[in-house]
Amino acid sequence: TESHYRIARDCLAAGLHVLVEKPITVTVAEADELIALAAAGQRMLQVGHLERYNPAWLAVRDKIATPLFIEAHRMEPFKPRGTDVSVVLDLMIHDLDLILPLVQSPIADLRASGVAVLTEGIDIANARIEFANGCVANITASRASTASLRRIRIFQHHEYLSIDFGERTIGISRRRDALIEGEPPIETDTHQQPPGDALMTEIRAFVDA
Repeated sequence: TESHYRIARDCLAAGLHVLVEKPITVTVAEADELIALAAAGQRMLQVGHLERYNPAWLAVRDKIATPLFIEAHRMEPFKPRGTDVSVVLDLMIHDLDLILPLVQSPIADLRASGVAVLTEGIDIANARIEFANGCVANITASRASTASLRRIRIFQHHEYLSIDFGERTIGISRRRDALIEGEPPIETDTHQQPPGDALMTEIRAFVDA
């Protein structure tokens, strides 16, 4: 990540379109400069947020209307790659990237905490984001877990959606229109998306842009 700014800056200055891996840069100031350079040169600058192209997310994205509460967990075993930034920029940023466009409301309050476990930086973090429209997002990320978990649950009026990015499974639970004796008041539809090449889909999107 520490080299993203320098390389992307030089490529934009040379008149190239740029697809840069997430996180775009280490600091906001560096990111703002890259955005300004791309705009001035009319070049495309895209950040590689791969979960946008996960088959499970693509299948359910348009079913999300008005989120009321969002809970996301992103846990990964420790890997040296990516430790030049905190777990927020390394892992949590995926869920932030998906959630902010969903809610489309200013942030009214933000409370977060994090601790260093295996590195000198933040390895486990939790953030509670309250939006002006009343939606709340509770997000947890860890790079000190024993197993991988990439899951988000989105609650809206009369239903909630559960998306497992690793297994590509989707669960949609809805309140029944009419109660049936002996049946639960909620019905759940669960299915798994076939494998897809999210990286190739992302690259195609960049080329098309």
